[in-house]
Parts: sequence; C-alpha cells; structure tokens
Amino acid sequence: MKYTTKELKSGILSIDLTPENEIESKLLVKGDSDNDEIIDIYYQDAVSKYNSNYELVQIIDIAKWPNAAVVKYEVVK
Repeated sequence: MKYTTKELKSGILSIDLTPENEIESKLLVKGDSDNDEIIDIYYQDAVSKYNSNYELVQIIDIAKWPNAAVVKYEVVK
C-alpha cells in the first residue's frame, strides 16, 4: 500500500492510501469493519514515517474513510 502524507498544519496530517494490488484494493472496501485494524496500521505507519526525527508519536484523533484520513498527532516525550 502506498500512501501520500501532507501536513495541513503542525500536528495535523492528511493521508491518502493507494492500493498497489487487488488484495490491498479489497482492504479498502467501505463498510468492512474487519479491515479497520489493518487500515489503522497503515495510517499509524504513515504518521510515524512522516516524523523524520524518529520521535515517538501518538495519534490523538482520527477522522478516516477507507482510503483517506485526517490525523491529529503529538510527539510523546
């Protein structure tokens, strides 16, 4: 799964997921709650990799759809 991460403002990211194969496309089917945990892992990975200082980050709030999310996060000290 590829993702595009854009900083909307400090501590808030917009993340778009793009499937790279048929299996990943099936993960993004709207309304399939069984896939929510897997999709969350992709969002968590995108947030942690966006933070180039390799600090520990925590997602505070997330508004998500199967293929996009707006994430509020903070650096854990």
